[in-house]
Amino acid sequence: MIALLRGVLLETHPNQAVVDVGGVGYDVTIPVSTYAHLPDAGAEVRLRIHTHVREDALALYGFLTQDEKALFEKLSSVSGIGPEMAMAVLSGIPALDLIANIRRGEVDRLVTIRRVSPRGAATISLTYRLASYRIPPYGSAARNARHVGTSDAPRRPPSRLRNRQNHSQHLKRGPRY
Repeated sequence: MIALLRGVLLETHPNQAVVDVGGVGYDVTIPVSTYAHLPDAGAEVRLRIHTHVREDALALYGFLTQDEKALFEKLSSVSGIGPEMAMAVLSGIPALDLIANIRRGEVDRLVTIRRVSPRGAATISLTYRLASYRIPPYGSAARNARHVGTSDAPRRPPSRLRNRQNHSQHLKRGPRY
């Protein structure tokens, strides 16, 4: 998998950048926030890459920061939200505002983003509110911040293992292959 591209920026568009790395031009899909901070064409650029492999295509999604990439990967992992929709969400709202809106459950702002339906916005919000500690902190000031919802206490086991009867039945069955 391609994780990082460092090379000469050949051309940019609001949702696309072409980076020349060793004589090979890579077409990378980028959010508007990354586009706004890219240098001029001809300058060296370094993009963190999420490689998405499909049956018919190999797509590269680029970000200037690891935080943006992590947020993109969290968004695209939500059921019904693919990488294209995740890129549209990141392009439509600043990352800090997106995280704040998700944590507060405010789906109205998400619906204003092109290609995001009310149902999709509700799915994003609900998925992240249920697992709010998994939303990565964003920005250099947040690097040392604790995730919301975490504690030093051990996590509860999955529901199928909560009582001894289910636990022993699970052990008797063995692994499922």
